[in-house]
Amino acid sequence: MAISHMSSVYVLSTALRISIDALFNAHAALIVFFVLSGYVLTGSLTRRGLSLSSVVGFYTARLFRLFPALWAASAVSAGFLLIYPGRPMHPPASLWFFLYLHTFPAGPKLFLAALAIDKSLIMPVWTIFIELVGSAMMPLLAGLALTRMRIFGWIVVMLGLVSYLLAHAPHRLDSLAYMFDFALGVLLASREWKVFVDRLSLKLFGAAFTLIFFRFLWFAALNGHPIPLYDGYGAPLPMLVEGAAAFFLVGTLASERGRIQLLRSRGAIWLGNVSYSLYLIHFPVVILVAKIASRFFTDQTRTTIATGVLMAFAIPVSLLLASFLYRYVEIPAIAMGKRVSRRLVSNPTPLGV
Repeated sequence: MAISHMSSVYVLSTALRISIDALFNAHAALIVFFVLSGYVLTGSLTRRGLSLSSVVGFYTARLFRLFPALWAASAVSAGFLLIYPGRPMHPPASLWFFLYLHTFPAGPKLFLAALAIDKSLIMPVWTIFIELVGSAMMPLLAGLALTRMRIFGWIVVMLGLVSYLLAHAPHRLDSLAYMFDFALGVLLASREWKVFVDRLSLKLFGAAFTLIFFRFLWFAALNGHPIPLYDGYGAPLPMLVEGAAAFFLVGTLASERGRIQLLRSRGAIWLGNVSYSLYLIHFPVVILVAKIASRFFTDQTRTTIATGVLMAFAIPVSLLLASFLYRYVEIPAIAMGKRVSRRLVSNPTPLGV
């Protein structure tokens, strides 16, 4: 997703833009993130037990998990906006990127940005709002999945219908379209799935291929030619297909039992640890690097060169800052959240899976 955003700063040729979108499907990555959240959070709730105090502890831990890193990244973004408030872009920015070149937000917007409601400081924060909505629904979804599977099955169907109907709904209301993906993650974690045990590589390849290329192939067939990702970003059918593919991807990876050694490598674990901070910080870094690079670029600079230079600087700086945020913000905040939530959990009633 970070690569997709970084490559979208300048206007690239249509062929190059489509090629990048076909390989780095940012929307599919988002769907995987929500399905994975539903899966992991169901496990967390199951271990805690579903009681009033444990649910309060769950909510407390989620707030400590999500907000401190968001506030730290927002503070960095606010500093960037104060240093470079309205510098012109060279070469000219794409229309997509231009929409997110905000000035320093006023008081109310600053407050809403801190609550993950306004995206003036960090553009991808709209997905954190969806994560908060999904987290709020998790105890209900997990409880029904573990105790009333038939009712939960109908809820999954209903949320799939909602996902289709609300894909192009007004801002914030369209957040409900992604609750289907959280429900798929809950469904995945609520029972054993024998379908994922055999032919691991085939299922993994099929799910990954669908996530990466289905949207590209669907719109190519529909329009007679490929189109850039943002032209059909919220299309409902690809969203549902990507949700099903993410279900198989997460389920397959959860059943791999150590057979994929790459997932246990030190680099993969580190990247997984810093991924949340990287997701938050990469866009402010892209804006800063693009504005600094405008001192050296001109309107005649080739956008392919500008994109390559921007990514060469923005990727390592984003990784460095993400590592710093994880070490000094996320880890202490998670530990504090665990301490506070433990005090709130008394006599939990565990529900076995």
